Amino acid sequence: MVDGKIDAKSTANASYAGLMGSAGVGYPTYGGGLPPKANDIYTKAYDMSNFTHTTSPRVGDIFAFHGNPGEDGHSGIYLGGNLAAYAGTNDVKLGTLPYIKQEDEYQVSPRFRTYTPGR
Repeated sequence: MVDGKIDAKSTANASYAGLMGSAGVGYPTYGGGLPPKANDIYTKAYDMSNFTHTTSPRVGDIFAFHGNPGEDGHSGIYLGGNLAAYAGTNDVKLGTLPYIKQEDEYQVSPRFRTYTPGR
C-alpha cells in the first residue's frame, strides 16, 4: 500500500490480499486470494460464496461476459433497464449490455450473479 492506495505490487501478494479480505477491508477474496476474473464470474461451476447465478437480474447484481477464446472477459454492475456500469480504460463507463457486447465483440450474452445472504 502506498499513500493509502493499493498498488500493483501489494495486490500481487496473496498474503496481503488474503489479509485484506479476511479483515473485511478492500475487496472480497476467492480461492487464490485475488478477486475473481470475469471469466470466473461467468462460469457457473465457480463458487463465489454468497453470489448465485440468476436469470432475473436486479439493480446491483454483477454481470460478466466470458471472453472470446484466449481472452479475458468483462464484468460490471447491473443498473437496471439493460444499463450497466463497468470499467473503461481510464474511467468508469455506462452503457447498455448490447452495446458492451458489441463494443468488445463478445460471442456470448452476459450471465448475472445476485447476492444471496447466508448461503
